[in-house]
Amino acid sequence: MKSQSGVRWGLIALILVLVAVVVVLLINLVPLVADLSRASEPESVRQEVTSTVSLEEAGVRARERAEVWSADAVLVRVESSWYAVPGWQTMTVPPLAWGFLFYSPSEGTLATVVVDDTELLWVPPAAIPVTPAAIETFPPAYAPELVWLTFLGAGGDTFIRDHPQAQVTFRLRPGDAGLMWTVSAFQDDAHVEVSLDAGSGIVIATEEK
Repeated sequence: MKSQSGVRWGLIALILVLVAVVVVLLINLVPLVADLSRASEPESVRQEVTSTVSLEEAGVRARERAEVWSADAVLVRVESSWYAVPGWQTMTVPPLAWGFLFYSPSEGTLATVVVDDTELLWVPPAAIPVTPAAIETFPPAYAPELVWLTFLGAGGDTFIRDHPQAQVTFRLRPGDAGLMWTVSAFQDDAHVEVSLDAGSGIVIATEEK
């Protein structure tokens, strides 16, 4: 039981790092974001994240919690991070615990709800100096299962085969042309990133190093 608790809190620590990345991104410190997103995590987190909660179900639970905090809370970003494990080739979608970022216009603050199979973590709100764009349509038409397949087909499959300890991050956020998914995989200094339209699934851009 203690081992499972440690793993779960390790996952929470990982999500908190992602939250820090988002806040920094919102104030345009992009180089620092890149450094944080590539930070390695304990081996227990790499191997034992097993959440299979759906994005839609997690979103319902997250919104209920956010509206308790602020009636005008709006969803501005969704993300999750996972480390590749043996057998990833047969996964319909990786086991993801989703983090939902909500912004309160009346408070001028950003709060996060992390949802996995059985638990919900509330990260207290923090003031931010900008007003982020809201996600108007949730869940997106292009589901995580399709996003995963598109990512693999756009270079992700080859990258993970060549980098079997890669960290894979899913992000859903408003973009210049509408709602978009970005899936990134990192290991050491190598990375691949695929951005796609969250409505149609059309690949917008790919980047590989």
